[in-house]
Amino acid sequence: MLEQAYDGLCLYTYVENMGQRYMDEFGYSEPIVAELKRRHGVDIRREPFDKDAWNRLRGEYVTRYLSELHAALKAKGKRLSVVLRPDQPNLPQRWLSQQSEVLPTGAIHMDWEGWVRRGVVDELFVWCGDSPDAILPRLVAACRGPGWRWWCSVARLRREVAAAPRTGRNALQRGCARVRH
Repeated sequence: MLEQAYDGLCLYTYVENMGQRYMDEFGYSEPIVAELKRRHGVDIRREPFDKDAWNRLRGEYVTRYLSELHAALKAKGKRLSVVLRPDQPNLPQRWLSQQSEVLPTGAIHMDWEGWVRRGVVDELFVWCGDSPDAILPRLVAACRGPGWRWWCSVARLRREVAAAPRTGRNALQRGCARVRH
């Protein structure tokens, strides 16, 4: 990436794996087990536990990774983009050729709104199989403020933005991604 004229890295959150049978099949590594035991007093390998707390903890590790990656990229003048799932943006993407709703990654909590607040990402990209219409109000609200601009990459939305002066819609209402300058 450094030897070429790339602007940065775009990270997709899906995994191309059809082997997982159910959402909570993986995610029992020692750091996660120990941290949930410290926080909640439960050994998740032997006792019932709060799966939402478990998925959020797993998401904290994703956030930590993205923070470190962003810092390394920024030091080299590069940007970090993360792709969001339009129908459920707080979950990893579904692999499009996958027939099952079981996510190969499991239901890891993707704290994209927190990433925006803390400057962990430079760009959010909404894509992967569904209309981005449902996420747009949350995306617009999370990315308000100086240093962000909108761009569109979905042809249907591009046409609507191009038609904005005639329809009265503005680009912020119909955009599909917002980028930090």
